[in-house]
Amino acid sequence: DFLWIRRDSKIMSEGTPDNPVVMSGPLQESAGEWGGLIISGNAPVNGCNAGVELCEIPFEAITSETFGGNQPADNSGVLKYTQILFAGFAVRPNEELNGLTLNAVGSGTLIDYVQVHAGLDDGVEMFGGTVQMKHLVLTGINDDSLDWGLGWTGKAQHVLIQQASDDGDRGIEADNNGDNPDINPRSMPTLANLTLIGSSVGSQGALLRRGTGAKIWNSVFTGFGSSCLKIDGEATYLNAGTPDDLSGELTIVHSYVDCETNFSDGKGATFLVSDWFNNQMANSTEDPKLDGYLPGAGSPLPTSGMMVGDVFFDKVSYVGAFKDSQSDWTQEWTFNFSDI
Repeated sequence: DFLWIRRDSKIMSEGTPDNPVVMSGPLQESAGEWGGLIISGNAPVNGCNAGVELCEIPFEAITSETFGGNQPADNSGVLKYTQILFAGFAVRPNEELNGLTLNAVGSGTLIDYVQVHAGLDDGVEMFGGTVQMKHLVLTGINDDSLDWGLGWTGKAQHVLIQQASDDGDRGIEADNNGDNPDINPRSMPTLANLTLIGSSVGSQGALLRRGTGAKIWNSVFTGFGSSCLKIDGEATYLNAGTPDDLSGELTIVHSYVDCETNFSDGKGATFLVSDWFNNQMANSTEDPKLDGYLPGAGSPLPTSGMMVGDVFFDKVSYVGAFKDSQSDWTQEWTFNFSDI
C-alpha cells in the first residue's frame, strides 16, 4: 500500500529527534516493501497546452486524480523528524513509486529533518510546485536520490545524499519538461549546502537536462562512477548561457567536484561543462577529504565564504551539508545508514 495525501488535505507528521515518525515496510530489509508517501497540492506546474490558465495534470503512476493549480503558497501540512523506509513497489510493470513524491506541493508546506532510505525508485521527486525543504537524508536509493521536473521552483538546504556501494543511479536528475523543455514555469530551484556521495555503480552526481534551470550553492559532489556533473540537451545549454556570459538560469558557485571523471558534455553542447564550472565563482576540483560524509582531517572545504541571499536559507557560508565533524545534524533521528 501507499499513503496519498490529496489536494486540499494535509499531513501532520511531526516527530522529535528522539522519537521520529517512522513510515516503513513490515520487514525493514529491502526496498519496495510498501509504496511510499505521495503528497499532492495546488501549486503551479507545467505540462499543459498553451493558453490553459489553470494547469492540472495526472500523476504518472496513479492517473485517477490530478494535481496542480495557481496557489504557490499552498500548504499540505508538516513532515518533520520523519523516516520513510524501504518504499517504492511497482504499481505497474517498471513503474515504481518514489519514497516521497511531491506533486505540485506549495511553499506553505513544512519539510524539515526527513530521511528516505532504501527506496526502490527515486528518493524524493518533485513534479512542479514550490515546495521548500531542509535537512534531507537520502540514503541507499536504488534509482535517483533527488529528482525534479514539470517546473519545480522550490528550495532545498542541508541535504545529504549517500549511495549504496552496490546500487543507485544519479544523485540528482533534473528536468524541466521532456516534451517541451522551454515551457513555463521552468524548473529553477535554488539549492545550497548539499553533500552528494556516489559509488562506482552510480552514474552522475547531477544530470541537468530537458531545459532545467537551477541555482546551486556551497555543495560537494564526489565519488560518482560516470561523472560528477553532466549537462544535456540544447535547451539546457541555452538556458545556462555561456562560460563567457554566465547570466543564465543554470549556475553553480562555491562548490567542489571530485570524481574520476568530473564533467560530461551531453547532446546539444554549446560549451564544455568543465568551462561552465571552472569559470564560475569559487569552484574547485580538489578532493574534499571527507571522513564518511563529514569533513575529515585536512579537508579543504571552506568554513566561510558565500551565503545565499534569501530569507529561506540559514545564514551559513560553509561548503557541503555539514560545517565540520562536530556538526552532524543526522544524529539520533535517522535510520542507521552507516553500513550501506
